[in-house]
Amino acid sequence: MYIKLKNGVVDKYPYSKEELLADNKNTSFPEDMPNERLAEWEMYPVIATTQPDNLEGKELVEDTPVFNGDKWLQVWKLI
Repeated sequence: MYIKLKNGVVDKYPYSKEELLADNKNTSFPEDMPNERLAEWEMYPVIATTQPDNLEGKELVEDTPVFNGDKWLQVWKLI
């Protein structure tokens, strides 16, 4: 699970390596790209977090990940 930034702002989430290839058709990428190389394209892994269990009759949806200083974290929201 990845997030794509554009000029440091969230552009697309979720985002995949397949989408990176499709968005950059004229670029050759190695088959296995470590996260350090993906960061050169403003693409970062998102760390999965535990969904809240106390829903109190509300619907749980995934929200835009947040950056906590050194990594992107998955966020859940009750609506």
